[in-house]
Amino acid sequence: MTTLNTKDDADLLCGDAAPLADYLGVTLKTAQRWQAGAPLPTPCRRLLQIRYGDLSGLLGDNWDGYTFGRDGKLHLPGWRGGFDPDQIRAMFFQVQQVRSLQSKIRELERRESMLETDLAEAMKKAANYRRLVNTESKMGMMLERITG
Repeated sequence: MTTLNTKDDADLLCGDAAPLADYLGVTLKTAQRWQAGAPLPTPCRRLLQIRYGDLSGLLGDNWDGYTFGRDGKLHLPGWRGGFDPDQIRAMFFQVQQVRSLQSKIRELERRESMLETDLAEAMKKAANYRRLVNTESKMGMMLERITG
C-alpha cells in the first residue's frame, strides 16, 4: 500500500466518492477513507492512473503524453480531441484502404510508364513514315518530270 503524497495522486481521488467506489469495486466508506488520505493500494492507484492519468509512467516512455480523458477517450499529444474505440477501429480500416490505394497507384504509374514508352515508339515510327512518304512523293514528282 502507498499513501497519497503528490498533487497528481490527490487529483485522482477528487470529486464524489460514489463513482470512485463503484469504479474500483469497493464500498463507499473505503472510497471516502482514501479521499481523506488513507493509504491507497497500488493496484487501485494504477487503475486510476490508467483511467485518468498519463500512460507513460505505467506503459513506458513511448506513451509519454498519451492520456485517457475523463470523457473515456484516448488523447494523443498535439491532437485536439480524443479518440473513442470506434474511431480507433476505423483507423485500421483506413490504413488498409490507404495501402490498397497505394498499390493501385503504383500499378497505374507502371501502366502510364509503359504507355508513354509505346507513345514515344509510335511517334518515332510516324516521323519515319512521314519522311518515307515525303521521299516517295519527291521521287514520284521527279519520275513524272522525266517521263512526262
